[in-house]
Amino acid sequence: MPATDQTWYPMKLLHRLFALASLALLATTVWLVVKDHQRSWKQYQRAAHRIEGRMAAWRKYQFETDDAVRRRQQLESQRDEVQRQGLERGLLAQFRAEVARDAQRRGTTAELSSFDRACSQLDQSDRTSGAQAVDTIVRAGTFRAAVLAEIKNLIAAARQREQTQANIQKLRAADWDVAKADMGLAIRAGRPAADLEQRQALADRLRAEVAELARQQEAAKDQRLALDAIFAQLTAGERALEVALAASRADLARLEATVAERASTYFRVEHGIPLPGKKFLELPILDAFNSPLRIENLWAEGLTQDYNFRQVPRFDRCTTCHTAMQKTKPASAGAPAYPQEQLLEFTLSVAAQPATPRLTA
Repeated sequence: MPATDQTWYPMKLLHRLFALASLALLATTVWLVVKDHQRSWKQYQRAAHRIEGRMAAWRKYQFETDDAVRRRQQLESQRDEVQRQGLERGLLAQFRAEVARDAQRRGTTAELSSFDRACSQLDQSDRTSGAQAVDTIVRAGTFRAAVLAEIKNLIAAARQREQTQANIQKLRAADWDVAKADMGLAIRAGRPAADLEQRQALADRLRAEVAELARQQEAAKDQRLALDAIFAQLTAGERALEVALAASRADLARLEATVAERASTYFRVEHGIPLPGKKFLELPILDAFNSPLRIENLWAEGLTQDYNFRQVPRFDRCTTCHTAMQKTKPASAGAPAYPQEQLLEFTLSVAAQPATPRLTA
């Protein structure tokens, strides 16, 4: 039978059917992508992220209100006022006596000339501050800072001596361990009694040195702790205000970080450079690659379900939709962050109209 170019079905019909099938496949693919992008739990998470971002932004605005800014300025002014005040002379004398006592214990002379000079300048500033001139107050704050700097230097030197003493003790303790090991090996090897006595004397001497070094290290630690305690008393008011200021600034910084983390935009600017934002990861198809929207699989250990052949772990996915069920109000451990909606009805009673008096002729 001769070959022909005829087909069983007309080619034009096949082309039309193929085109229709391709369009149907394209429509089905688009429909699948849209349905996956619009899954119910993703809608809940998008709404929850918007709510959390907006709440964080509102709390940030609250920290930037006039009252909050005035509170931080008040704390800063109080701190500056405390820093301009003098230091208690009794504590300064106690600090100096503690440093001199430690130097006497070590058999050296304490280097306190810089400390005494700074204290003398602070005393002169306090005696001449009766006029409360601006330059006098500034100089008083400078002299106070100089005294505190000298105190910090003396404490740092005490801490360095404590660390050095601890290192020497460790090295000497290692020598003692070596001597004890040599004594044990000599006894096992059956060395002469004279050799054993010599090794035992060395071990005893090292043990006494280690005990003395431990006593000196403990004394250095006690002295450093005493100096730290005096410094803490000198700066108690200033440190309390610094802690309050740091807490206020930390809350603001944490809210700013939360706002930046929850922000879902197509572009974000860092150091003046526009970078792609999280919004791209929420687009169809792209949301399959490290999207911020994901199913929460929480595994409860010990809570299994029986499938006859084995106990299968149970996974809890409730928080996938109920994203805020575990969140509480700021500074509260039990109050829910988003309480259940309540409907309140108010009834306003109309005041009774006064009776109109009759007019008689």
